[in-house]
Amino acid sequence: GVARGNVTIYRERPGQKRRPIGRAAITGGAFSFLDRPSIGPLLYRAVYTDPTTGIPYAALLRQPVG
Repeated sequence: GVARGNVTIYRERPGQKRRPIGRAAITGGAFSFLDRPSIGPLLYRAVYTDPTTGIPYAALLRQPVG
């Protein structure tokens, strides 16, 4: 993990393209993001891109929301 930086949050729905919905700041190795989607089910993906190498690292929720 990283202590600070930013992650891009994506919303994903089955059968649809991934969509970026915002950015969250990493503070102390953690971040928080609030989304109020109108329909579900959906998944969220957080992507951190290392500023030095440009390599993206991602985490995907394993259980659909909604």
